[in-house]
Amino acid sequence: MRKIRIDADVESIAAEFQLELNKHKTEILQAIGELKDKFDGSHSLTRGTAAMNAVDVKKCYDYIDKLKKDYDNGSLTLMKPNDFDKTHQVYNGYLKDKELKWSVSIDGDKATPLHKRLTEAMGYQKIVRDEIYPPLMRKMGIKACVYCNANYTVSAEKGSGRGYFELDHWKPESKYPFLCTSFYNLQPCCPHCNKRKSASNKYEFLKLYEEDQNEPLDVFEFRIPRGSIVRYFNKLDTSHIKVTFKATDASLVKLRDDAEEKFGIEGIYNEHIDVIEEMLWRSKFYDNVIVRSMTWLYGKRNSIVDVARFKLGTYAGEDEIHKRPLTKMMQDIGKQIGII
Repeated sequence: MRKIRIDADVESIAAEFQLELNKHKTEILQAIGELKDKFDGSHSLTRGTAAMNAVDVKKCYDYIDKLKKDYDNGSLTLMKPNDFDKTHQVYNGYLKDKELKWSVSIDGDKATPLHKRLTEAMGYQKIVRDEIYPPLMRKMGIKACVYCNANYTVSAEKGSGRGYFELDHWKPESKYPFLCTSFYNLQPCCPHCNKRKSASNKYEFLKLYEEDQNEPLDVFEFRIPRGSIVRYFNKLDTSHIKVTFKATDASLVKLRDDAEEKFGIEGIYNEHIDVIEEMLWRSKFYDNVIVRSMTWLYGKRNSIVDVARFKLGTYAGEDEIHKRPLTKMMQDIGKQIGII
């Protein structure tokens, strides 16, 4: 819902991520190497019922060899988003996107798409998602989905019920498997958005990490029509309250429209009208006299107490939007009605 500027603090956490991943570098390189060797011409490789031809086998071998070299020299782990597409063009010279979806059986094992074999070899799920990323996510304070900000990022594993943090690849791993363990391509999200997000080139989705110092971090905003506030207080009828979801700039309308189409943002947020109703009442109850008294009693005496957060009902800092679901909406509307 809001971008994070790549600054020294973020780069420090990214470096910590790389340090932890490097502890597994030998085993990951071995796994990638073993997968590459499966395409050296000495193994039985089939797609469907037919054997793979030598040209296609060589293309797979060269792609994995390129991946292994890039992983070994460390160029993938901390690659910045602005370099993703040009690197993708290089890899596309080895295998096209559609070819990464080839479902290949190796020596009679279960046919598996090539991109899935690559992400498994690179340790995405067991090493990155389940082991390395969770403590770093907590350190960054990202608990809410970066796409909808309506749900927590925690999910439950089917069967075991074990909790884990849901992660999305901003650039889809089906087309960019070489980025499956790259720090800046990993975006915490909720299960709903992760399932709904499309790998189609038709759609554009929020890029969490922003390199350009001149680019705005806020790309969306929530509003409630002024007239609906008046009608609500006249009738005390929440049916008059409607949430709108808009782009902050005309250049961002497609990004907004794609988010709405795939994630149903307005529909989700209009199910949380009770939250807005409480905010409207807080805007009346916590007048300037009460706020000044609270600030004097608590804000000055105890730095732990955040009066603005208490008044709003959630975190009040723009850089705290990812800490709790609904915070983006509450901050936007809070500014609109004068709570913050």
